[in-house]
Amino acid sequence: MIDLKITTQNLIYLAFEHPTLLSGIFMTPLLEAHAGGPLQIHLLSQQIRQLEVAVPELLLNQQESILERKVLLQGRGNSIPYLYAEALIVPSALPAPAYARLLQGEEPIGRILQELRLPTFREVIAYGKACLGDLADGKVAEHFEIDLSAEVAFRTLLLYVNQHSQGAAMRITEVVPWIYAYDRQDAATSHAIGGAGLDH
Repeated sequence: MIDLKITTQNLIYLAFEHPTLLSGIFMTPLLEAHAGGPLQIHLLSQQIRQLEVAVPELLLNQQESILERKVLLQGRGNSIPYLYAEALIVPSALPAPAYARLLQGEEPIGRILQELRLPTFREVIAYGKACLGDLADGKVAEHFEIDLSAEVAFRTLLLYVNQHSQGAAMRITEVVPWIYAYDRQDAATSHAIGGAGLDH
């Protein structure tokens, strides 16, 4: 009999160790299968701002407007964090219904795109290990109950919502504590990944 938890854990490992193999998979359903229940968004910050520097991979120049969104993907009811994600989103590159739902800050990006049946293509542009402090701030470290110096796994990808569009609609960086790729204690006995226990 196949152990579903081990199988999904291996897929999560591959998603961050060899992300090009699983670039077409949204993380939310995979993490929900691993967690054994639904996950929800905890919005840390969301703002429309002008870029201080150009973002060539999004075909954006300095001073152009961008939607910046930082979220935790956490368990519904227990608030155990599974993933931290930071996205830079090009408002004009998304259909109005998708952008409107994103602005509400209540749903994972992948779920919105899937429910609206929008064609997507993802391109992994970076992945590996890093210190949490290189990718996130102290607020995120507090949620995961680990130090900013803790080693984490990350991947950065470009998401194209229309294959005929010239540029990507968003750049997303997803982060999990590195130990999560190898082990996960039972959510009932673990408050967060890392530190005394383990964890979007």
